[in-house]
Amino acid sequence: MKSHEELVGQAGYMRGAFINDTIFLERVIDEFICRHFCEKEERKIELIESLMATKRISFDSKMAIARFIIDSHYTWFKDKYPSCFKDVTSIIEHRNIFAHYLLDTSDQGFENLRSNVIGFIKFDRKTEVILYTSEQIMELDKKLRESVDAFQTLMT
Repeated sequence: MKSHEELVGQAGYMRGAFINDTIFLERVIDEFICRHFCEKEERKIELIESLMATKRISFDSKMAIARFIIDSHYTWFKDKYPSCFKDVTSIIEHRNIFAHYLLDTSDQGFENLRSNVIGFIKFDRKTEVILYTSEQIMELDKKLRESVDAFQTLMT
């Protein structure tokens, strides 16, 4: 049987991997937007470093820009990837839970971890535990990878 430390480490790894992958998705979207507006590599990098990869522009704003570009210039995208924008919105909602909610390390939380279920504690007027099975995490990861692939098709 895994110790509490091993279970917390496993949960931390899953949490970190998911957050890292969502950061990669955001960087791919940044790259898509910047490539659209800048043909020269040095200008694209400057735009990414000065605006896109900073706190100056929110993820929601980036998605609005990406959607505008796609609607205007890549009309085939919505037919080929009809759920992409909805999936990205869902991924970011889950990313916020993984990033900002406390890992459930109660006795029940450890029982859940032993059953490959990770729980995060939400504190908002009342305490609530949000549970993710390993299957749910794999499905989120699949949608995340499909979204990355979809945006990368716009840059080939």
